Amino acid sequence: MVANRSTFKEDLYLVYEGLNQTLAGPFLRCTFNPLVMWIWPGCGLCWLARIDELDRRCRRVGATAQFPSAWERRYTRHNDPQHGCSER
Repeated sequence: MVANRSTFKEDLYLVYEGLNQTLAGPFLRCTFNPLVMWIWPGCGLCWLARIDELDRRCRRVGATAQFPSAWERRYTRHNDPQHGCSER
């Protein structure tokens, strides 16, 4: 059997592991994990920061140019400037 108590401050897990023959009572394993609930908001914050950085980088480079579609890349010549593809 498992019992779990989660708050933003801490997580407490209680696991029943059987009867203690010496004391004639239950044997429980207790695990205390502080600040576990803050992992998910922290991951979300990292993703938002990454998206913001990519957006700023694209604006800095000037990535407003038209990029060719997959069909255009496949079926047109690679050095045709009309389709936005040029050899480097």
